[in-house]
Amino acid sequence: MAPPASNGPMTPEETRVVIASSLGTVFEWYDFYLYGALAAIIARQFFSALDAGSAFLFALLAFAAAARGVQVQDLVRIKGSETSKLVGMGLVVGLKGTGDGGK
Repeated sequence: MAPPASNGPMTPEETRVVIASSLGTVFEWYDFYLYGALAAIIARQFFSALDAGSAFLFALLAFAAAARGVQVQDLVRIKGSETSKLVGMGLVVGLKGTGDGGK
């Protein structure tokens, strides 16, 4: 059984982690707020061919797709993945009859 956590003051490193995490959360929510506030304008600018409700939904879906893309990008950054991507691209380009054919 693990010993109980101490209720003493936080170390400077723990304080720094709490502050950095809080700032990251504030910036992320500010980003959500800005996009939500501007979603109606974005809908009119980019989805003007649709009715107002559909355009607004498509603007929100565009934001959701971008957020999902960032999550996938974070997953791809697993240690060693850059080397694997380089080897894979080298194989595709280097093997005869594969790749883009020099186009």
